Amino acid sequence: MADLRVAFPKNKITSQFFGGLTKLSRSFEIHKDKMDVLYYQAIGNVEFSIWDSKVDAPNIERKVAKVRYKKIMKPGEMCWIPRGTYHRIIPLESRVAISFGVEEEPDPSTYA
Repeated sequence: MADLRVAFPKNKITSQFFGGLTKLSRSFEIHKDKMDVLYYQAIGNVEFSIWDSKVDAPNIERKVAKVRYKKIMKPGEMCWIPRGTYHRIIPLESRVAISFGVEEEPDPSTYA
């Protein structure tokens, strides 16, 4: 966390822990966040996907949403999810993950 505060001194940094004990565990459906997210997959595999930004919540699943990117994330992998990016993470087995939110203004993509 301290390293993230150094990397993003202008933003508030938060973290969330995700865990599931069976492959039947669920996660959020397709959604976007108001913050940038650094997602770290610690234990187990998940299917990570990015969706077309033209889809609109809350009925996103009922619309014809297009997958722009999909991969299986394995333990030890990390990804950056820019704020406003529609994404979904589906647990494929027991899993543990941590996400770090880079919140508030400025948008980290504007850092000089």
